Amino acid sequence: MHSRLIIPIFSYLIILSSCAPWHSEFRFANGSSLIFHEQGEIVTLHIESESKAVIAVVKPIRIEVFDQQKVSTFYPEYTGLYSTDQGMLAESKFNFDGATLIIRDTWTAEYPSPVLHRKIEVQGSSTKAFLSAIEIEFIGQPREATDLFVPGMIYGNTGQLTSNAIGGKDLYEKGKGSLWIREDRIPAPLMAIRFDQGSSFSILNLNPDGRTIIEDAHDVSCQTLVDENLQFGSLFSEFRSDTLRIGYGFPGSEGEYTYRGDTYPGGQLHQWRPRYHPFKEGLSHEYTLSFNMDRSSGFQEFYVSEWLNAFSKLGPGVKHQDIEQVRETMLSILPELALRSNQKTGLSNWYDATDPSDTLIDNKAIFGFTGKNIEIAYYLLYHARNHQGEGEERTNYLNLANEIISSFTSLKVSPPEGEGYYFDSGGPALAIPSHGQIYLRSYGDGMKALARAYI
Repeated sequence: MHSRLIIPIFSYLIILSSCAPWHSEFRFANGSSLIFHEQGEIVTLHIESESKAVIAVVKPIRIEVFDQQKVSTFYPEYTGLYSTDQGMLAESKFNFDGATLIIRDTWTAEYPSPVLHRKIEVQGSSTKAFLSAIEIEFIGQPREATDLFVPGMIYGNTGQLTSNAIGGKDLYEKGKGSLWIREDRIPAPLMAIRFDQGSSFSILNLNPDGRTIIEDAHDVSCQTLVDENLQFGSLFSEFRSDTLRIGYGFPGSEGEYTYRGDTYPGGQLHQWRPRYHPFKEGLSHEYTLSFNMDRSSGFQEFYVSEWLNAFSKLGPGVKHQDIEQVRETMLSILPELALRSNQKTGLSNWYDATDPSDTLIDNKAIFGFTGKNIEIAYYLLYHARNHQGEGEERTNYLNLANEIISSFTSLKVSPPEGEGYYFDSGGPALAIPSHGQIYLRSYGDGMKALARAYI
């Protein structure tokens, strides 16, 4: 019988045997464990429940290769696993088309969340491109039996979303769907899943970067881009019948649904927006991920806990700003933006700030939710009445505010004929003409702003 030694290191265990298989164990808050098991040259990872049942298979390395025509997916295995002062070091190599990826994963125990720091270095070069990922696979978890949380985007099931939005029900209409979301789209780089029995799993990027290139920022047609300066990742969940794969990819492709990014409303696209790094000698990319498993009594407790956990770990700093200076600066540009036509005065519903000729301007002025004209008038009056300033500036603000208010109060309201007017004709306009209807919210917002202006 071989001797066995159990050594506690940080908050995980390494079980060593003189010639038997061995494993290390990272424990989660809910009692589950991430298990590293080495048998000969094979290293496998999985997640066990408190009762030692396998609840998820971890595929630590997923490489997607783009060859200018198609994408191929590979799952290299760890070829070495070593104990270090920091935790566990796992290594692997991936050879493709004359280039090699040297993969070094450092796993540490920062209870209750195992942390992965990954660094990939490229040796050699190729015309191909790649992204790397980690993938965790849960069996018996269909989309309808799970709640998904992505800050600012997805809260619970698909019933809370427009059908063709990112994560909407259209994605899963064939019983499967791949949801990849760029982390620079969300306020915290976090994706969390809550299962129907109350347990949950989440991934958080601890060191988000977000740098990109101008071609990416201007892409409204879902081009495939390959560039080493794409420094953002994507969080993903992929459902196939009752199988869920959740993970993180770098750099950050997005799909199956994405947004054009240059229009509202609309702009939803059922397309992929692929992003890759080149196989280029000396290139390296790295990221640090935190994994959490917990349990909650309901969805509200679940997502609040995940939010607080993310905020605590990311530790965003407070950058104090001179709000009064911001207010004065914003107000100072309004007089030169105001348009006067057909005895009416207002601010256009939108201006294209990227147009050097300043000619891309909407032909209508709107009050309420989208246009804010009466609210703008309120702020002009407030500043003129409550702040010391140059006499000419104060007069300009007062005059502009009164002109805007007079223009909008000339609209018929019984029944309402519009939420604004067209500059070229002076006739009534709708905030969203394609909808063919007037929204009461516009009148509620407008009346509230008008009352504040006169009180």
